[in-house]
Amino acid sequence: MTVWQILAHKKIDLSPLGLYVQNKARYFCTPVGSKVIAHTGVDGSHYVQLKGTVYLVEPMETPGNFIRPVAKSEEDFLRLLMACGGEWLIGAAKSLRRKEFEQFRTSELEKDENKATLDALGRALSLTPIDDPFTYLMAMRRDFDPASIHFPKEYHQFVAAPEVPAQEWAVYFREGSSGKPGKEIPLNIRFSWQDREWRLLSAYLCGKGIVLDLAVRANEEQYRTFLEKHRELLEVYGESEEYEMLREMKLEAFQPLIMNADAVLSLNGIPLSSSGGIGTGYYPKSWSAEEQAPSKEQALPVEQAALSEDGEYPDEIDQLPAFVRHYQLDETYGWGLIRRSFLAPRRKTGAFTLTLSPETASLPADPIQIHAAGERFSLKNPFDGKEYQLTIKNFTPDEKIEIPPQNGMIFPTHAASAGFSIQPETDFFLAPMGPGDQPRMEADTPACFGMTTAASIGIIGGADGPTAVFVSGKSEKDARTEELVQNTFSNLTFEPADPEKIHWLPVFHEKLFDDISIEFSIE
Repeated sequence: MTVWQILAHKKIDLSPLGLYVQNKARYFCTPVGSKVIAHTGVDGSHYVQLKGTVYLVEPMETPGNFIRPVAKSEEDFLRLLMACGGEWLIGAAKSLRRKEFEQFRTSELEKDENKATLDALGRALSLTPIDDPFTYLMAMRRDFDPASIHFPKEYHQFVAAPEVPAQEWAVYFREGSSGKPGKEIPLNIRFSWQDREWRLLSAYLCGKGIVLDLAVRANEEQYRTFLEKHRELLEVYGESEEYEMLREMKLEAFQPLIMNADAVLSLNGIPLSSSGGIGTGYYPKSWSAEEQAPSKEQALPVEQAALSEDGEYPDEIDQLPAFVRHYQLDETYGWGLIRRSFLAPRRKTGAFTLTLSPETASLPADPIQIHAAGERFSLKNPFDGKEYQLTIKNFTPDEKIEIPPQNGMIFPTHAASAGFSIQPETDFFLAPMGPGDQPRMEADTPACFGMTTAASIGIIGGADGPTAVFVSGKSEKDARTEELVQNTFSNLTFEPADPEKIHWLPVFHEKLFDDISIEFSIE
């Protein structure tokens, strides 16, 4: 029997570790001659075995980075899984330094939901964890020869051969494109916004439209303040998943780099259609004290360089991110690059106006528990200290929400529901706290199509199938009081939840900064 047959015979489910062995779907970048071992349930990522070696295949990666080796054999892959506490860290290792990797590994191994599966896996196959998984993964990556992999014919329909030689700096209308890059028009317009220094760096005239590069600067004090706030929140709330949303909201206001501005561009007074964008960040290595590394949920977007052989970031100045080098930005500061693309007519000259809008900020009040309809809570808006009255209009401790299976997955169906109003009316929501149950793989599950009238169902997942589910409430007017009543649901579970263990997070939303418009012209 193979190791997978043994696991199936002993009914050991690897889904708590992030692996779904029932899914054998193949993709355009799945190597020819390989055997699909398991899917991760996120973005089509899956593991395959080819000539003994186990590879991670990631269809959402950029061309040339779809596949990388992770283990010399199936047994080594499972030992690596045991050493990392789950699949997540195997995939994330490529962008982590050793200290960060080990911190995350300790956290994964301490999770109760992982321990039982890891123990059962080791007993069933008489396996022990790999001693140094980080070094093992780096060695696999270092010895990899991409030319040894052959892809199916459809691979070349997704990945076009480059039409021009590679350039040190080239900007295209869509990331990952090839052909003729956009023509750069340097702008270098400086402005202050959201308590940060910004620059509109350059415009790129492409066949389909125009691309803008903006940069926002952060100093070391802002970086240290973020890390200190992160530590404070961990001390107060711990690393519990129940308080993850609360921690993230309270920490968001201290982010050193602001990467979430909405952008609208007009040409000669006519708005251009947005066509998406990307963002990346850089912090000087000298800022990164190892003991201050943030946790997985708040890992800073550090893009310093390609990894050296030992998995650490090199010190050479020429290893700075390409955008820092190209725009000659001061590398002693942190920088965020925001790139936005806009569809534009063939003639791309005239007067341009770029309008930036901040995302609405969210801050939580203290968590509450709901026991029955008619309850009232006095809440203080954390933005301005103003008092608000939250009224629970209705409350159902256990509501059944049927969701049809998808791709052999069944979903949790139990949730508590509440209808509420807030006075005076303001931008507000009551969010559920704590993790729900993840979908499970199960064959021959009958579909059921019931649906509650006060909710809509959202299913999150990658190209290979759903991995999580959430229920969002609808809003309606109270016929008697004319108050706006919103509905909210706790996170879904397979078994009815105990209302005494469900906490709700009152969240106030506020727009803290005005829009800003920057004008420039291209002749």
